Amino acid sequence: MKRNVGILTFPISEAGNIPLSNLVGILEVLSNDLYLITGNDGYAFFKEDTRIHAYGIKHESGASVFARILRYIYTQLRISFKLAKIRRNVDLWVFFIGGEGLLLPMLTAMVLGKKVVIASAGSGLKIAQAQKNSLAKMFALLQSISYRLSDRIIIYSGRLIEEYGLQKYRNKFSVAHEHFLDFDRFKIKKAFGERDNLVGYIGRLSQEKGVINFVKAIPEIS
Repeated sequence: MKRNVGILTFPISEAGNIPLSNLVGILEVLSNDLYLITGNDGYAFFKEDTRIHAYGIKHESGASVFARILRYIYTQLRISFKLAKIRRNVDLWVFFIGGEGLLLPMLTAMVLGKKVVIASAGSGLKIAQAQKNSLAKMFALLQSISYRLSDRIIIYSGRLIEEYGLQKYRNKFSVAHEHFLDFDRFKIKKAFGERDNLVGYIGRLSQEKGVINFVKAIPEIS
């Protein structure tokens, strides 16, 4: 029997819509009814999506560190309240983008007797550290507690366990090797042997994406 599944993210930017949409596409098939709590660009993107029941939370970051912490906590409280309101409709919660830091909603789900799964879309802690985010230490603590509390953690490669230093949670990991590819958009147009010796970069031009390493490597291969 299929379960009713909920997806929960921190309010996301436009960049998170595609990976979230891919997850929705997968869980839509596996679940009886699908619920989504997200916010900002994420809610604007999914609010008319007939595959899910979408709920939106607006989040604004503060100017000072103190204001950012207060607003972060306030947003978590609002997410927790929304989660509690639909508690009878959801059997299992999947914490996705930014989900590792959502300790209050996770505790709420557990108190309500719901299973909690973290689906890692990358290391939020590594990104915060690369961006020299002043809240990186706080996020590290929240992530550590969330990993301890969760029933299951899904990652895309077993190598990430060592890379992210998560060996102590090894018994909780499930590795999803498969990646979602749209072959209507990504298709072979020229055979590999016929291509010129060109190197491209796909991704944001930000430090956590390794763009600095890419720039340093260009002289070595040019």
